[in-house]
Amino acid sequence: MLARAASWSARLCEAGLAPGDPVALALSRGPDLGAVHLAALAGAHPIVPLNTSMATPEVSAVLEAARPRLVIAMPAFFARHESLRSASLATWWTEPSSADAADTLQQQPKPLEVVPCSDGAPAILLFTSGTTGVPKSVPLSHANLRANLTTLGELWQRSSEDRLLHILPAHHFHGLVLGVYGSLLAANTVFVMQSFDAAATLAAIPAFGINLLMGVPTIYARLLEQDAAPDALAGLRLAISGSAPLPASLWQAFHRRFGVALVNRYGLTETGIVTSTRPEAPRAGTVGTPLPGTEVFVCGLDGHYHGGSGSGESPRGEICVRGPSVTAGYGNAPQANAQSFRNGFFHTGDLGRFDEYGELWVDGRIKELIIVGGSNVIPGEVEAPLSQVEGVAEVVVTGSAHGDLGEIVVAYVVAAMPGADTAALEKMLRAQADASLAPYKRPRTYFFVDAIARNAMGKVDRKRLSSAAT
Repeated sequence: MLARAASWSARLCEAGLAPGDPVALALSRGPDLGAVHLAALAGAHPIVPLNTSMATPEVSAVLEAARPRLVIAMPAFFARHESLRSASLATWWTEPSSADAADTLQQQPKPLEVVPCSDGAPAILLFTSGTTGVPKSVPLSHANLRANLTTLGELWQRSSEDRLLHILPAHHFHGLVLGVYGSLLAANTVFVMQSFDAAATLAAIPAFGINLLMGVPTIYARLLEQDAAPDALAGLRLAISGSAPLPASLWQAFHRRFGVALVNRYGLTETGIVTSTRPEAPRAGTVGTPLPGTEVFVCGLDGHYHGGSGSGESPRGEICVRGPSVTAGYGNAPQANAQSFRNGFFHTGDLGRFDEYGELWVDGRIKELIIVGGSNVIPGEVEAPLSQVEGVAEVVVTGSAHGDLGEIVVAYVVAAMPGADTAALEKMLRAQADASLAPYKRPRTYFFVDAIARNAMGKVDRKRLSSAAT
């Protein structure tokens, strides 16, 4: 790995890159994935990870915001965005094949040299999609990453003995920072799958002695659907879920089936990971307690910041964070900085509350609130009881415009079995809603769909739900 990184470092120097020049990466899931990142980080080049599935206009928007000096891309990505290459100010390199990379190693380059830079210098530039259509730059410094990964490494007891099955995309915080960088820091072995496949994942875990898995909730749901023995995951010491809400029902079903208690954690691109359940005592539904050195509060309607004291529940409010892993601010969105960074905290836009044990519960996004006749309805508090109905695989609720009430609640339901009697299932759902929810919170309409629309990270895409309704 270090030899490959040194080869890449020499190439970056030959290209005339200076410390601080950004490098955009759209790499294949091959042996050079870690090496190229190490070379760029060692040369003090901020890394701009590119989602390899992005359309040309999306890639163009990120490159315009990041202005990298160099783009290194897998051949397919390189060819697909030919129009950008001719118009871009950056130099484009195509990622060499494994054979070409092996030839490069024969040159016996000098040892990898690390260019000194400040702790506050950006290590990576991640981008979040904004409502304006312009991606927001999130610079995370070397100090941000080191603080987060060191703390998580201690909490999760990561070591060189771990064997991680890497099944996530390597362009976002979860797959890149936790998966790749966390493994490099711990010096653990990584087995990389080209893309997630539930059956192949179940086969790989015993075959390669995998003891560490990171996934989004959808991945764990797909594993549950497989015809696998109860001890199929017996070798796992740690299975971590993140990037999207983990329903308590899924946590419980996975634990009953495989005996694995999923570790749930919470964070954002802007903050890194800020809470985690404890591996030795995880609980369903909660995202755990704040990491050591990180402060997490809930800003209630009264404007006060409430922490998780463990002496009683906090009011529900906006989750706010400050700590060593939080970005200093968006790189290209001053208005967003003014809105999100207030009173020394990053205001996440997520709703949450602390329970009597001091553990955080996330109830969804503030912008997902449904306002029915002036009363607030949080999707999560409706989805939770409905998802307990037998025969229901998943429920997502959202608001629909209403002439009298402003909005009403509608539910999108995936049946557990194909061809299920949806009329009978709807009757059961309505009975559950009548027993569990105030009248204004009860869904007026139920749509039965084959699957819930999601984005690449497994998060529910509520805007696309209506088009999937039948």
